[in-house]
Amino acid sequence: MSVQQATVLVDVHVLIRQKPGQQLELCKRLWSPDVLANHIAAFAHAEGGTIVIGYDARRRRVCGCRRHRVESVMRQALERLGHTDLAKLEFHEVNGKHLAVIHVPRLDTLVCAPRGLIVRDGVAVKAMRTSVIEERIRKSKDRLSLSDYATIISVLNAKVEEQAREAEKERTIVAQVRSHLFGWAVCAGAGSLFTLLLQYVASFSGR
Repeated sequence: MSVQQATVLVDVHVLIRQKPGQQLELCKRLWSPDVLANHIAAFAHAEGGTIVIGYDARRRRVCGCRRHRVESVMRQALERLGHTDLAKLEFHEVNGKHLAVIHVPRLDTLVCAPRGLIVRDGVAVKAMRTSVIEERIRKSKDRLSLSDYATIISVLNAKVEEQAREAEKERTIVAQVRSHLFGWAVCAGAGSLFTLLLQYVASFSGR
């Protein structure tokens, strides 16, 4: 084992002993290409960061991952972002299992993820504020092509439509619940009235 390899292994062990935060995400299982693309974009729009795949932070143990599967998902994620060189992937063996380590540099321009324009905030992924988007566009206007703008607008429009559909679905569910509640109330009221009528008829026939 060379000195360089030993240093890398020490770095990996240091990473997995840390808690997830602004610049670190520990992932037990491999995400889908869309989810991985979202996290890469979020790190790139913030301070950059590292994603470790194959480590269970809650139980503090190495689960490992399938190398060829991670490479495939990584490739698909970068294709979705339109930046095939945005992040670097490395593999390290720990306790006889593979850990995938994705290094994401800070990006001064904008990259549109499946969730839209998003940024890392602590351990969360949030939508970028309008003021931040405007500032990024001003700084990177010479590096953004019309295709980049079209992609950003297209994804944002899709997100707006998706939110509108979700809102309509919620309104429909609320309306259905109200309808059912009203129906139950009417049935309950009718049942009570029917009971009273039966009692009245019974008392009348008993005279």
